[in-house]
Amino acid sequence: MTLSQQHRTIVHQHLVPVFGEEVSEALMAELPTHDRDELVTKDHLEAELAKVRVEVAALGGELRTEMATLGGNLRTEMATLGGSLGKEMGSLRTEMGTLSGSLRTEMASLDGSLRDEMKRLHIQTIGTILTAVAVGTAVAAAFG
Repeated sequence: MTLSQQHRTIVHQHLVPVFGEEVSEALMAELPTHDRDELVTKDHLEAELAKVRVEVAALGGELRTEMATLGGNLRTEMATLGGSLGKEMGSLRTEMGTLSGSLRTEMASLDGSLRDEMKRLHIQTIGTILTAVAVGTAVAAAFG
């Protein structure tokens, strides 16, 4: 049973004449101010710590299980994404091959058209030069 504040004061007042103020304060500090039921014993503390350790171990097991499950899910998802990525890359390779072939065909066609145009211009230029030479010769002969 704890002492009320009033009883603590009375005890303190009786101790001061016998032991002095300093010793009386020290003695009063050693008297509990609350019920002994609230005090923690070493055995009680060890029992509670054992309960906490059991709970922590259980939570650790649950955490490991959950992490293993999540790891498996992640591996599965990564494998699925890897497969999808492989398919996409294959599709892109096919599309690039098709576009490359189309580009080569178009470039070959443009090359042929350009060559034909260059031949036509070359022939036209030669015709113009020959005409100029003929006109120059005729003019020179007429005035010459």
